[in-house]
Amino acid sequence: MSNIPSTQLFPSRTHPSDRIRLCGVQDQPGFGPLTAVPHPDKAISQRATIVAAAGHGVSRLSNLADCRDLLRNLDCLADLGVNIRPIGDDAVEIQGQGPEAVTSTSLTVDVDNSATTARLLTAMVAASDADVTITGNTALRRRPMAEVVGPLHALGADIVDIGPNGHLPIQVRGRPLPGGSARIDVHSAQPVSAALLAAALAQGPSVIHRRVAARDHTERLLRWVGVEVEETPLTLHVQPRAWGPLSLRIPGDPSGAAFLAAVHLASAHRERPLVLREVCINSRRTGFFRILRSMGAEVDFSAVDHDTPEELANITIRAADQLRGVHIDDPELVQSAIDELPMIAALATLANGETRIGQASELRGKDTDRIVTTVELLRQFGVQARPTMDGLHVRPTPIQAPAILQLPRDHRVIFAGIVLTVLTGGYGELHGLEAVATSYPNAINELRRWVVVEE
Repeated sequence: MSNIPSTQLFPSRTHPSDRIRLCGVQDQPGFGPLTAVPHPDKAISQRATIVAAAGHGVSRLSNLADCRDLLRNLDCLADLGVNIRPIGDDAVEIQGQGPEAVTSTSLTVDVDNSATTARLLTAMVAASDADVTITGNTALRRRPMAEVVGPLHALGADIVDIGPNGHLPIQVRGRPLPGGSARIDVHSAQPVSAALLAAALAQGPSVIHRRVAARDHTERLLRWVGVEVEETPLTLHVQPRAWGPLSLRIPGDPSGAAFLAAVHLASAHRERPLVLREVCINSRRTGFFRILRSMGAEVDFSAVDHDTPEELANITIRAADQLRGVHIDDPELVQSAIDELPMIAALATLANGETRIGQASELRGKDTDRIVTTVELLRQFGVQARPTMDGLHVRPTPIQAPAILQLPRDHRVIFAGIVLTVLTGGYGELHGLEAVATSYPNAINELRRWVVVEE
């Protein structure tokens, strides 16, 4: 097995155009349900590749997410000396030799825009024998790393801040980690995932204190390979151990499913049911669908047999006669829908009554300040929306698409912009779409189910 660039994965992939024109409703023959398969889950794909690399033996991962962040994840692992071999269009074998196999000195690893890669690689390298500087692109260097570095320090990591004010780049000086007690002071899964991985690789037991139970893919993967992770609502107790290889098919992405559901509910075909097949329904990722129910849409889960750490289901969506405005401020619900809140704000323009989103200050530290960029997007359509310190308020408003919609370089807000454009009838020119490659390069092709797209 040798280091083969991740560019040999997804040989038939297409790069999304940065500009498209939507030209009205797409004909859909028949009267039965529409069916779609969302793309594989990005968060699970990234975590699984790093868990495989930190373990021992040859892991086989299939149905990997075709997106920029996952490819960068694999390239960074290869830069660290991990052997990776593509075994199909969307599958790899990873030769895990544990973090002790990473011995590079004075190496700089560029994670580009992938925050998950930055945080989990920091944990893996911290438990290795390597001396590595981790950096990223301009947008990622604006995002905080102190929320990750502090807990890793508490577990014994030697990390030097190089960038200003606790931002990337950082220098990680690998060494054996004793373990211990760490506290996560933000409502975010990534710092918890980094601390969990470091704790699993440490020499002694650890306890991690957190503010909210966020997405738990890392916990599930570690348990899947035999690491003991005991959980209470606000703590995680980890007994470290070496682990072997894993064989895993990545399930469908609930965020991608949410995009397809939102476009469908915004479209002229909303009276037909939509069936989304083989979607991960981890309860800490399905907040979007729970919010849809509270807004009046009908959402049904039908379980699917699986051999993964996650639950899978087919999801059927049926539109309400009219959506209701909602107040969303429960921290766990917000956390389970954090990536989809811009699309909830877009759908809220259809609702009867104001929608208020709170407890979502984490949005300010994403690819953009998503509170600000979502409100700015809504206002381009004439929506009465305003930001708050930890969220935003949206009043139902008759909306009109601008002739040219200039989108921010933030894939989650771009998806909301697409939903709004479909909602106005599916006409308009959209600029700045290239960033959808961060998580869902095929989103524009999927859009053709509902509207006519010209590139």
